[in-house]
Amino acid sequence: MYKYTEKSIGGHFKVSQNVIAAMDGTGKEYVLFTPLAPYETPSAVDAICEKLSAKEIVRRAIYSKVGKLTKSDITELCPSIGIKSVELALKQLVEEGVLLKKGSGRATFYVRSDSEMN
Repeated sequence: MYKYTEKSIGGHFKVSQNVIAAMDGTGKEYVLFTPLAPYETPSAVDAICEKLSAKEIVRRAIYSKVGKLTKSDITELCPSIGIKSVELALKQLVEEGVLLKKGSGRATFYVRSDSEMN
């Protein structure tokens, strides 16, 4: 927002750490939230702005976990995409050999092909 004001800080990332704090009824201040450190901010903004395909979102999610994954697990890990996109991505990742599909019906689960569980 500063970019659109007369202040010279517009378009720059923060250079010092900050916190979001509140004060209770006795005047004691406490931290509600600590944002990313200044050195982490540019890469975090880049990651937010990066447009990823559903398959890439699912791929990143499966590499963030170890062991069995159900479609429900992956849907929870990927709240930005719908169930049909998750299903298609799972199908593609199985076809590519990234995931192994085990079981059938409601008992279906997936494991990474590079895991020791397969």
